[in-house]
Amino acid sequence: MLSTLAMQQGLGASVVNLGNGKTVARIAAGAIFESAPVQIPVVARVPDALTLRMSLSNIWRFRGHPS
Repeated sequence: MLSTLAMQQGLGASVVNLGNGKTVARIAAGAIFESAPVQIPVVARVPDALTLRMSLSNIWRFRGHPS
């Protein structure tokens, strides 16, 4: 592992700031969500080709509602 980054996005297409202070991305069924560009710092000595692994830890079908 060369770097880690906690990502949050507060603005953008499909991104909605709720009255409770939470931010959600509302993505319709079959739609695609593209985040804003993110810069990930890595050390200077890295291979020419890298593999990016991303983990999403908070995904809800209905945020704040029992499913």
